[in-house]
Amino acid sequence: MDAPTNVTKLPLKQARLRCDTGWCAYTFSFDEKYVTVEFRHAFGSGARKHDLWRLIPAPVTEQERNQEGAKQFRRGLGFLLATIVVFFSDLPRSIPLLAPALLLVGLVEVCIGYFQMKPRVFTKFFGSGEGALISIPNEGILEGDREAFIEGLSSAVHDARVRVYGTAAV
Repeated sequence: MDAPTNVTKLPLKQARLRCDTGWCAYTFSFDEKYVTVEFRHAFGSGARKHDLWRLIPAPVTEQERNQEGAKQFRRGLGFLLATIVVFFSDLPRSIPLLAPALLLVGLVEVCIGYFQMKPRVFTKFFGSGEGALISIPNEGILEGDREAFIEGLSSAVHDARVRVYGTAAV
């Protein structure tokens, strides 16, 4: 048996991808039966596991914007407007820290709302008759090759559907 001389041409099946979206860190991995999404953010962590045969093997790239971002941005502007009104009223004499507290809340709300309004691009794998089960961000990849991971996951989904249904057709 001859050993390959050029190892860069060997088929590489990427089975792990780590990314950070700013508010949450994700780790995507798959094996021959399951795809696992682990997530970690400031308020907790968790994991979801999906059967590969339940996914559709053709990924879809979508651009989306968080609808809550605009609401949060407007709410922050309201707090900043309230800060100005309170600052020039007689309230600071009786409640001296009200204006700085409103300013702080307003700035935090405006900043978070602004960053959430930014459109983000995701590659999604949909379930059979369901919404998107796996959403892989196109930015913020920390470890792994996103394209190789998506191709590997797509072929693993195809193989799993062939094993279960006898065909990969939806």
